[in-house]
Amino acid sequence: SAVRAVVGVQARVRRYQQRQAYQALREAALRLQCQWRVVLARRQLHFLRQTSACTKIQAQWRMHRARETYRSAVRAVVGVQARVRRYQQRQAYQALREAALRLQCQWRVVLARRQLHFLRQTSACTKIQAQWRMHRARETY
Repeated sequence: SAVRAVVGVQARVRRYQQRQAYQALREAALRLQCQWRVVLARRQLHFLRQTSACTKIQAQWRMHRARETYRSAVRAVVGVQARVRRYQQRQAYQALREAALRLQCQWRVVLARRQLHFLRQTSACTKIQAQWRMHRARETY
């Protein structure tokens, strides 16, 4: 039975040693897994930072393009509006000019008629004067 006691003690010692080795191996595996998770987390963080930077750059680029498109559209609209206003002003000016020309023409007609009337009266007076002078001249000779 002393042999059994020695075998039992040896078994306990081997079990203790195996348990210690297992615990050390387990802790090493856990540390290794933890380190690997840290590496993966850093990689993911780096990827997310790159992705975030890319997303920001893309957003800025899209904003730039949208702003340029908007400005181009505004320039086009302002140009069209200017042409329309120029056309409308030109039409109004031409209508006003034609009305002024018609008015000037009518006024010149009025002046010409007055002058014609005056000339006819003057001519009639001159004829009357000439007839009178001729009449007096015949009476005196």
